[in-house]
Amino acid sequence: MVVFKKKNLLEKPKTLGEKLKNARDKQHLSLDRIAKIVGIKKKYILLLENNDISSLPGGLYAKKFIKKYSEFLNLDQKEIDKDILLKINNAHFKQSYFSYKKLSKKRFLVFPRIMRAVIIIIIALVCLFYLGFTLIT
Repeated sequence: MVVFKKKNLLEKPKTLGEKLKNARDKQHLSLDRIAKIVGIKKKYILLLENNDISSLPGGLYAKKFIKKYSEFLNLDQKEIDKDILLKINNAHFKQSYFSYKKLSKKRFLVFPRIMRAVIIIIIALVCLFYLGFTLIT
């Protein structure tokens, strides 16, 4: 005897990627068109739809991509935020994808300190040479 399994055709998508893909399919939008309008590369949109967030650029880029893409598709932002928070609360995800590390100082922030010190030394030397020249003459 063959047993048939009931399948709910109106089942809600389980993952964030499925939600994004279903919303795009309902609106009959192509990936190329979305990439141009939203400003996210096509490969990143595919990664979002496949739930492969680990391959996205690190830091807050992944979170921003999800928000930008879901806003474009007119999805419920409260629900999307809940999905993002669930991923953030996952210990592995929290460490690698949405890092809250402080940004390190860039070189150009150190450069003015060096220049300031060099300028002060040059001014001091000019003053000393001027005083020495006036005392000799």
